[in-house]
Amino acid sequence: MIDLTRTLYEYMPQPPYKNMEYFKMKPIQDTHRVTQLSLLSHTGTHVDVPYHVIKNGKRLHEIPLKKFMGEAVILNLTDKKPQEFITAQDLEKFDGEVKEGDIVIIRTDWSINDSRANYYTDHPKLDMSGAKWLVRKSISAVGVDFPAINIDPKIHQVLL
Repeated sequence: MIDLTRTLYEYMPQPPYKNMEYFKMKPIQDTHRVTQLSLLSHTGTHVDVPYHVIKNGKRLHEIPLKKFMGEAVILNLTDKKPQEFITAQDLEKFDGEVKEGDIVIIRTDWSINDSRANYYTDHPKLDMSGAKWLVRKSISAVGVDFPAINIDPKIHQVLL
């Protein structure tokens, strides 16, 4: 088992939504170690579920935990530049490695930029052709090492 979670830390970068506070931790009691957390659900490691972009879609608690476990294949796309799209053509070179039911992890190494101001704006993104390629492969889930697959809700809908 490989843990892909990112450590949360105070004032870590968050998605650039208007009127949102930075991730903050505040002790709320002197006699116990209790901390109040204030963060967006897309801070650090997170899971997008159908409800994120589909009005009556499933929420996280409605998806079996088993869906998030299984065999994974890592697709090395470390050659991707900032703001570059990951296309079906990029993914096609991994056709023989990706099997039905796999969890696909797209590796770009963008996560090394997580303290930079452009972390949420300049990362590589999956385009529609890449999303459709993953769906055609009947994968179980996809994970990425950048903050969002793409902000286009249509791409999320195809994948979810």
